[in-house]
Amino acid sequence: MYNHTAKMIKILLADRQPAVLKGLEMNLSLESDCQIVGSTSSSDELLALYQALQPDVVVADVVLLTELDGQLFVQVMGQGNGRIIAHSIYDNRTLRAKALALGIQSFVVKQGGSQQLLAIIRRIARQWTEDGNSANEGP
Repeated sequence: MYNHTAKMIKILLADRQPAVLKGLEMNLSLESDCQIVGSTSSSDELLALYQALQPDVVVADVVLLTELDGQLFVQVMGQGNGRIIAHSIYDNRTLRAKALALGIQSFVVKQGGSQQLLAIIRRIARQWTEDGNSANEGP
């Protein structure tokens, strides 16, 4: 069981499918340790939102990351410190390898469900905090 007294995890969501984006927002916002700080269905907005909102974790559709210069995005996030979770409807080894080669820490298949995604978000946020960074305090 997860310690819900932990610090709030600020999450930026990006998906080209509005229905998927809305579902992610609804599911993750129910969690007491998750705060959705922004969302977009546009690759053009993703980098600007990241820079403006400074989330702890980004969950982005792998297609949006490839439309954007994914390598540039990872570099802007702090030289590839791995706080990006790419997700896709396709469980494709080539696509997975391409995403991980960019420096993205995790690749999740959308059909894996919100509990799988939530566990990965928490793991990444916890690792980031343990590595000497500080997750943002909740409201």
